[in-house]
Amino acid sequence: MARRIFEPFFTTKAEGTGLGLSIVRQAVEAHGGTVALESRPGHGATFRIRSRPPDQTPHGAGRGRRIAGDGTA
Repeated sequence: MARRIFEPFFTTKAEGTGLGLSIVRQAVEAHGGTVALESRPGHGATFRIRSRPPDQTPHGAGRGRRIAGDGTA
């Protein structure tokens, strides 16, 4: 199961879509980061998300405009 956990549409839940971890991984990698799974049967799982410092992100990643809660830029 660990090999397939990040595949789109892979799920172990009857009503799951299997998109959550796939989307997380895609977003993190798009910004130069990584997602890793650490798992031991019967002991749960730990997901480690690592990101690059802002000055090391791929060109253009994470440089969008930030909008304040009141709608101003």
